[in-house]
Amino acid sequence: MKKILILVAGIVAVLVAVLIFSRPKLDENDAFRILEAARADYGRENLGGALENFRILLKKYPSSKFAEESQRFVIYIYEKRQDYAGALNEYKRYLKKFRDTQFTAEFSYKTGFVLYKFLSKPKPARIALMRVIKEDPESDYSLKSKELLAEIFKATGKDDETVKLAETYPSTPGTKNSAGLNISQMEAYWRLGKHDEAYKFAKQIPKKSPQIKESTIYWQLLVKFEPSKENYLGLSNAYQRLGFPEQAKIYRKKAGLSSK
Repeated sequence: MKKILILVAGIVAVLVAVLIFSRPKLDENDAFRILEAARADYGRENLGGALENFRILLKKYPSSKFAEESQRFVIYIYEKRQDYAGALNEYKRYLKKFRDTQFTAEFSYKTGFVLYKFLSKPKPARIALMRVIKEDPESDYSLKSKELLAEIFKATGKDDETVKLAETYPSTPGTKNSAGLNISQMEAYWRLGKHDEAYKFAKQIPKKSPQIKESTIYWQLLVKFEPSKENYLGLSNAYQRLGFPEQAKIYRKKAGLSSK
């Protein structure tokens, strides 16, 4: 038995040695040569040739200083081809190997975007988007992630989750909400009957913002808390744009204007 164990151990040692010495030695000059060929193909829109060379570099020299750029351009190629399922796999590869780069938040956000928009998978999309918000709260992609999460919550009837998101991860002076996100959060509070909180978000949205032209909730809040001719007229116009002329007439009249 002892002889068998020694024999097995010897075989394992030999196999490990073979694996180690069979790996190509890191040659950054050769890696750069492959990278340059891939870049040239990419610049000529020869995406097939570029993809092949980027993959050669990644396989031959996975620890090269050019590996991150190569994996990133593999992603760009799939995006250019509009192969979003393929791009999703490459986002995952990138995020597994290169966790802390200037592109981490972008590819985490795009993971959530593709999962929701193209693959109709809101649950894993939420996980990816929350990762961006938690790990890179000051980035533009954190704001984009909040916007998309609010859209997902609205589509799945989870207004309470939108409210929770707003309260757990509020905007800071350096990361102001977009008008779109303020509208989503305002509408969620409104639908939950929390009108005071909804009004706070409404006050952050400029009246000239194009997104609120058709938002009856926005104008109803202003009419409720700031009844004025301007706000009644805004509510009237919102109903008119949405194809509800009778309601529009009611609020034109309250604004002191002709109901015609």
